[in-house]
Amino acid sequence: LIGTVLNVMRKRLDFDRGMVMIANQEKTRLIYRDGYGYPPELETLLTHTGFHLDNPHSKGVAIQAFKKQKPFLVNDISEIEKDLSERSQEFVRRMGSQSFICVPIVYENESLGLISMDNVSSKRTLTGSDMNLLMGVASQTAISMVNAISFQKLQESEEKYRTILERIEEGYFEVNLAGKLTFFNDSVCRILGYSRARLKGMDNREYTDSETSVKMYKAFNEAYRTGKPTNIIDYMIIREDGTTRNLEVSASRLNDSAGEPIGFRGVIRDVTDRKQAEAMHREKL
Repeated sequence: LIGTVLNVMRKRLDFDRGMVMIANQEKTRLIYRDGYGYPPELETLLTHTGFHLDNPHSKGVAIQAFKKQKPFLVNDISEIEKDLSERSQEFVRRMGSQSFICVPIVYENESLGLISMDNVSSKRTLTGSDMNLLMGVASQTAISMVNAISFQKLQESEEKYRTILERIEEGYFEVNLAGKLTFFNDSVCRILGYSRARLKGMDNREYTDSETSVKMYKAFNEAYRTGKPTNIIDYMIIREDGTTRNLEVSASRLNDSAGEPIGFRGVIRDVTDRKQAEAMHREKL
């Protein structure tokens, strides 16, 4: 995302160089993430230089822009040198900037980082219009960053969720309103006795008899109408190899983000061994 933003700025905006710095998770440092126009030695310097956000004595423009959420436009570096620390003065000297604009990346009053653009060889005077343009870029960048982070967190959450489901012994499944399997863990394959490829899109009528299929339809229809979970105890399924197993299912309605029903989710358990043990015990009695 940051690389894309910088690539657009490099092609469309009239600056010699540009970079994006992002705050670390603890918001203690500003870290260089990407840039353009810098020779290798300055790229290395930026990569190994972090601006300390947790130092109350820091007076650098980057720190002030981030903390105050305020853009800065400087057309003559010499005008601000006296306000900089010796370390900051040395950094500015090595960077060789003649003029620059520093704009914070802010989303809902939270500073995420900053965009800095500068001129080295160009003698063009930077203007308020340049700063306003970069503020617009920073605003859109902030939105895109938050969306990207949210998407990453969602992917991580889904991956964790799916990993947990794959590790449980019970069969977890999701079906659409037509009753066709849309998602299921490996335990469902093991319990039902079908391959993953064969089960995808299958509904219960393909592995139960007609009586059981009707019973399941009524139970799921009740869950659909009331929104309450349903349980079906002791029903028989026919596996692909012709053997039968006794199962129990607990299911509930699955809604979308707007609260509209889109299917069902549930857990199945193979209770065949338990049923056989109970039958043997009754025979002994």
